[in-house]
Amino acid sequence: MRSRLLALFFAGLALALVVPTSAQATLSSTVQIMAGGGSTPATPSGVPVASVQFNSPYGAAADASGNIYVVNCSNPLQTIDQVPSFGSTAVKRIAGGGVTVPSTTPVLATDAALFYPYGASVVGSKLYIMNIQSLNVVDLTTGMLTLLAGGGANPPSTTPQPATSVALPYGMDAVAATADAVYMAENNTDLLYKVDLATGDLTLFAGGGSTRPAKVGIAPLAAQFNNLKGVAVDPSGNLYFSDDYGISKLNAATGTVAHWAGGGSQLVTQALSPRTSVNLGNTIGISWDEADSMLVVASQDKISGVSEFGVTLLAGLVGGANFPTWTKQDTFSTAINYTRSAVVLDGALYYVDANLNTLNVVDGLNLPVEPTTTTSAGSTTTTPQGGLAATGGDLRGGAVFAGALMLLGGALWLGRGRRVVRMVPSSENHDL
Repeated sequence: MRSRLLALFFAGLALALVVPTSAQATLSSTVQIMAGGGSTPATPSGVPVASVQFNSPYGAAADASGNIYVVNCSNPLQTIDQVPSFGSTAVKRIAGGGVTVPSTTPVLATDAALFYPYGASVVGSKLYIMNIQSLNVVDLTTGMLTLLAGGGANPPSTTPQPATSVALPYGMDAVAATADAVYMAENNTDLLYKVDLATGDLTLFAGGGSTRPAKVGIAPLAAQFNNLKGVAVDPSGNLYFSDDYGISKLNAATGTVAHWAGGGSQLVTQALSPRTSVNLGNTIGISWDEADSMLVVASQDKISGVSEFGVTLLAGLVGGANFPTWTKQDTFSTAINYTRSAVVLDGALYYVDANLNTLNVVDGLNLPVEPTTTTSAGSTTTTPQGGLAATGGDLRGGAVFAGALMLLGGALWLGRGRRVVRMVPSSENHDL
């Protein structure tokens, strides 16, 4: 292994010149404000990032083009704002702020009235908006908004029925979408719903039971949840739900729901901890980070990363009032006031602070990756991962690394896209 790494290192010495100095020198985790904190609401034509006003931003979503969508929940701004990729200067209102009540007839999204939007999810050119009693969809290519679910008179049922014929209960809180379906969580009666995008039908598919999810999986409709706040889906179709008990997972292969993370007593730290040994706190928003195979968990004063290998702290959990500024600060010396939603895009973590009314960005993620195993003199040692060996520097400015390598801290670092990969000297390489 040592000879293989050395060979890779010397083969890439010339290419190392393409790595920006900031990426070589700054391999720690930093946080700063990206937008918000101003006094001017976003307009369709755009408002400067430092001047824009957010209002109780409860939700955040991201698209494949690098745009972040901020969900403003409270009056007078019940809108969705689009924050372009880092370095752009204008924030645009793309939905809400109008007076037209959404219906099945498309309306210009900025002419529509949203009703306490709590969450959003983006798939391709479709932006799904979870209002407190309805689901809207915005076609980002045309700017038109349509009612997708809610507004009817029928109670939700385990029998599929047209989504717009259903009266969704008060308390719809979270949404996660795929190319085929939209999943919604509701925290009043703690039920979960699915809209089939091919048929337009809505089905109650989980919750309402009397059994709290445990290690052994149970039928989704037998599960009892408590204060459902989040829903997420991974590329394999597995669903994740957050409530006061922690995180539950609906396994796509078995069709059963089991407890997956949280529910323990240990504090979440920068070190890797077993998933069910930690107390995730008041878990609210969750999202799936496909690049890192990780669930991002927003819990008021902290953000955690949860993978099959364990849990690490990504940001927050710091006392005091040292909140983010427009200048980069050390992530783990900076407090989060109140966050309900966070997403990872291009190796950076974006989260909204609903009290400070800002969108913040964290570079250099402390990812929960597989522990490394080394063998020496007949004994095997397993070293937990988790630590400031993640993305390096501010890599969102457009630098693309063509296979550059450098040796740092006893490990080989490979530039790949806008990320930095640490090649761990073990039986296989791991993307930190």
